[in-house]
Amino acid sequence: MTPNPHANPIPNILTGLRLVAGVIMFLILAGAAPQGIPFLSEYLSPDDQFRFGRTAFVIFMVAASTDWVDGFLARRWHSTTRWGAILDPIADKVLITGAILGVLAWGALPQIAIPCGLILFREFAVSALRETVAGKVKLPVT
Repeated sequence: MTPNPHANPIPNILTGLRLVAGVIMFLILAGAAPQGIPFLSEYLSPDDQFRFGRTAFVIFMVAASTDWVDGFLARRWHSTTRWGAILDPIADKVLITGAILGVLAWGALPQIAIPCGLILFREFAVSALRETVAGKVKLPVT
């Protein structure tokens, strides 16, 4: 990837917003969980907790949709940057990990732990694979 000094910053801005949205979504889920933050969750009614959960879901859906949009725009506008290539997988990991840990904080069914663990394993295994072959094998983000 050659540096593009005139790259449009919108794809990188979307990636940065996805990173921030992942953290905010996790904090909302963990804070509103029935056994979450003691000083906050004990004052929330079940309706309030549901609203927090719904808000976190909307944040997740919007943030997840920006994953496709920022990649599409970067390729279409020939605005791929090294910063975007580094930040995009990190934002993905933060979003997915935050969603899984936030859902687990709600004390969901114990059976959900195995699928959540497998998803997290896959996320980190792909990252490890990318790091292992970095510089040796061309593995572009597509």
